[in-house]
Amino acid sequence: MGERLARARSRDYLGYMTKIIRQLAQRLKGTMQQDEDWWHLVQAEGGDLKVRHTWSHTDLKTLRTDSGERLIEAAAFLEEDHPWASEARDALRAYMDSEASD
Repeated sequence: MGERLARARSRDYLGYMTKIIRQLAQRLKGTMQQDEDWWHLVQAEGGDLKVRHTWSHTDLKTLRTDSGERLIEAAAFLEEDHPWASEARDALRAYMDSEASD
């Protein structure tokens, strides 16, 4: 599965053609795991590394769902300080460090 994921190409929510390099992190929260977030490292058409954050959050009282996706430059993502994305930032730093040492 990981090999297929690494080769997958998709058109993201914003219309950019991207190649998924790896999943950085996922967050499933709530009694019914109704709050879901995924962070993927992707390579955009021009070769730039970006982080794609996809989410689906459901309010169990109203059953209203907020879902979406955003694409952010990898360097800018490292500068963000949202605590719920710390695992994804750590994984991105580790990936970038391993690429730099190769």
